[in-house]
Amino acid sequence: MNVTRVGGLVLSCLALSLGQVPAATNNWTNDVGGIFNVVNNWEGGVAPGAGDTASFTNVANYTVTLSADAPLSESRVNAHESTVTFDLAGFTLSPTNAFLVGTVSGRVANAVVSNGVLLTRAMQVGAIGAEGSVTYYGVSNRISGAGGLNIGSGGTGVLTLADAQTMLYATGGGTHFVGQNAGSVGTVVVSNGLLNLTGFLTVGDAGRGTLALDGGTNIISSSVTIGSLAGSEGVVNMAGAGVSMVVTGGVNMGTSAGSMGYLNVSNGLLSIGGASAWGNAGRALVTLKGGSITGAFVASLPRGAGTGTLVMASADSSFYSGGVLAPYGAGGRSEVYLSNGYMNADSMQLGFGNSSYGYISVNNSTVDFRRTGGTALSIGGNYDGTTQNSTGLVVIADERAFRRVGHQITGTCIGTAVGVGSNS
Repeated sequence: MNVTRVGGLVLSCLALSLGQVPAATNNWTNDVGGIFNVVNNWEGGVAPGAGDTASFTNVANYTVTLSADAPLSESRVNAHESTVTFDLAGFTLSPTNAFLVGTVSGRVANAVVSNGVLLTRAMQVGAIGAEGSVTYYGVSNRISGAGGLNIGSGGTGVLTLADAQTMLYATGGGTHFVGQNAGSVGTVVVSNGLLNLTGFLTVGDAGRGTLALDGGTNIISSSVTIGSLAGSEGVVNMAGAGVSMVVTGGVNMGTSAGSMGYLNVSNGLLSIGGASAWGNAGRALVTLKGGSITGAFVASLPRGAGTGTLVMASADSSFYSGGVLAPYGAGGRSEVYLSNGYMNADSMQLGFGNSSYGYISVNNSTVDFRRTGGTALSIGGNYDGTTQNSTGLVVIADERAFRRVGHQITGTCIGTAVGVGSNS
């Protein structure tokens, strides 16, 4: 039964006489842990039901165990410098509106959820002035609301998918945030399992966001932005053996002036489905020290007056794309350093925008530009009939570079042009 409380008294008669049962906030009281559905573990001797909020504020480390499905309105964890463990025991915890950890300013709250199903419209970890963390073991978490995942909304938040049995589905579309507001710090760690988001993902909106992919399968059914607004910093790291991320849209980095985006691939496979801007008005750095970036996408490095840098530094690195525009936008600056690995692109234009600068250095790497009609490699100049005062520079340091240029080169190549043919 849903109740309201005044001074510890249970008042329900008035609500019942009006034909309404108001929602309650039910406070957990058992510092040593216990069964969720046992009334003696709750203030006032009433366990929360559908429409109620379950609140956990006890300063202690304890485990709350389900013995049946538990429908709620919200679940709030704000136990300062404590860890609340939810052992779902194969049952379903369903706070319909939200699962919230770290929402009280000045408090540090931690939650561990294991062995069951968690259903909610929204998850928020780390509100303004607060710190929160959530770790999943063997959990199937489904978030149904638009933009339902928000880690580090205004404070510091961490979400960890810790094992192969953990799956997180956010199906409501919208924009999900990791490090949303200025001053916030958000981190999502996928050690294993499945992360599947429908909608846009922004890592570092106005704050600092990190997506650390140490394993598992990760699917983003739209675009990813890494470093969005002025003052933001976004970081995506792919480091674990066998890790994969599929982005059906584009990957955009350093969107606004004063923003910074980092994409570091040292293992695994990143598949990109849409046009991508690596540095727009801000800065972007893409580093491959192993692993592969692949797709039919065109990478603008940058797309605007920002700065975009691509570094390949491992023999295990590979980069496949539909083309590279370095840069694409007036006043942009692009730098590509290939000190190892393999690049395969339809074409590359260095210095594509007015007053732009494009640079590529190739040393101990192999590059194939596969276009068979039109220009495969354009180096500065007036490639599209409108570009003015652009600069393109190619420095080739070994004979493996440019193994194949599919059709023709326009512009000027500065360096040792060993093995380069205009119609090879």
